[in-house]
Amino acid sequence: MAHKSEDILQKEIDKARKLVGVGGLYCHYKHPEKYYLVEAIVIIEETEEIGVAYRALYGSGFLWIRPLKNFLEKVDVGGKKVPRFRTCPSP
Repeated sequence: MAHKSEDILQKEIDKARKLVGVGGLYCHYKHPEKYYLVEAIVIIEETEEIGVAYRALYGSGFLWIRPLKNFLEKVDVGGKKVPRFRTCPSP
């Protein structure tokens, strides 16, 4: 696989930062009472795909990384499309 240039990666990161707020609080559709803090927009080394690094603000505070397209996608809940993650107000 040919590597993307730094310019292309930077453009993809800049676009992602407009879609996902680094430092923002987000909730997952399955557990809206649990909060996550987006820590960074990242490059997944193996695929050079843009991802989102977010930390659980509960339990052990694990840091998770998910591809950007997956973080932003809508999921079907009872026949209705809802965002997998949505911004949440401060607790």
